[in-house]
Amino acid sequence: MIESKETVEFTSFQLLFFTVQDRLDLMFACIGLFVLGLLHEVFKRFQLKLCTLNESNSRSTKRKSLKHLLDSLVYGSQLSFSYILMLSVMTLNVYIVASSLIGCSLGYFISLDSKRKEKKSTEARL
Repeated sequence: MIESKETVEFTSFQLLFFTVQDRLDLMFACIGLFVLGLLHEVFKRFQLKLCTLNESNSRSTKRKSLKHLLDSLVYGSQLSFSYILMLSVMTLNVYIVASSLIGCSLGYFISLDSKRKEKKSTEARL
């Protein structure tokens, strides 16, 4: 019987501003991208909530400008998260892609669940 003792060598790769050199770095990169994907979806939901608040009648111009500033900051953060996730997926590393997709999916699930709870509470008030 022929025994094969082939091992797969880990090759380092560049992930934006971070060089993944070993499996521990890959694990931290996957955890970070998972959290980033989760936050990306939560920020999208938060931005939609801010838009509905901006549409409500507010008498104070200062209050409107603060809401607009917060909306702009959330939009900028969301756009940054999007580009970081897109560039990391372009490394074509299976673990990086999977952690990004799972993070975005879980964030969407959490955001959608909070949207349903808000809708039920609104209907209960009526």
